[in-house]
Amino acid sequence: MWLFLGRSSGHLSTKKEMRAIDVVRQTSDDGYILAGQTNEGDTPVALVIKTDSLGNQIWDRTFGTYGNSAQDIQQISDGGYIIAGYGFGPWIAKVGSN
Repeated sequence: MWLFLGRSSGHLSTKKEMRAIDVVRQTSDDGYILAGQTNEGDTPVALVIKTDSLGNQIWDRTFGTYGNSAQDIQQISDGGYIIAGYGFGPWIAKVGSN
């Protein structure tokens, strides 16, 4: 997946290559939080990536066991994130801002 960031003028400001992502949300620091799925070896796992406002990766986390995918993510009042996903059933996880 490519993350394209544009300006209000409609011109492309940057693009960054990312992994398989299902949802992208802007964060309170003007960066982005991305959630989806990636492979660790042959095992698909849920993935969360935090970027700065230019799309540069700050951190990433993987969750769960075989077949998990992060379906949605929201920033919460403490600056962390709540993630909803699905694997062999629905699950919810919380991660900090770092």
